[in-house]
Amino acid sequence: MEGVFSKLSAFVKDRRVFLTPTKNDYHLYVNSHPAIVVKPLITQAPLLKYQGQSTRTTIEKILVDVVSDDDFISWQQYESLRLYETAFDRYDINVSKLMRYASRRGRADEVRQTIEDARHIED
Repeated sequence: MEGVFSKLSAFVKDRRVFLTPTKNDYHLYVNSHPAIVVKPLITQAPLLKYQGQSTRTTIEKILVDVVSDDDFISWQQYESLRLYETAFDRYDINVSKLMRYASRRGRADEVRQTIEDARHIED
C-alpha cells in the first residue's frame, strides 16, 4: 500500500492522496475534495485480471463497498440507491459474486435490502 500511495502522490497532481485515513480524517479532508484513498483489499474481494494480474476492481466490489465502507457514508442513503439502480440497469451484475463478497464483508442483509429498495425508486 505504501508503494502505491507514494507513486500516486508523486504522479497525481489534481487530487490529494490518502493512505488509510481515519473516519475523522475522511470527514475533515477527503469528503469535500477530489481524492484518492488507498486502503487494503478485503480478502476474496472480486477483482478483474489485467495483463495477467488482478489489479482492477469489479462493479460487484464497488456496489458492496458503497454500502459497507464508512468512506461512503455520504452515499449510504439515497445516492447509493441511485447507484444500484443505474448499475443494474446498465451492467450485467453477477449477483452471486456480489452476494458472496457482501457475505464476506458481513453485509449481505444490507446489500440485499439496498437492491430491493433500488428496484422501487421512482423518477
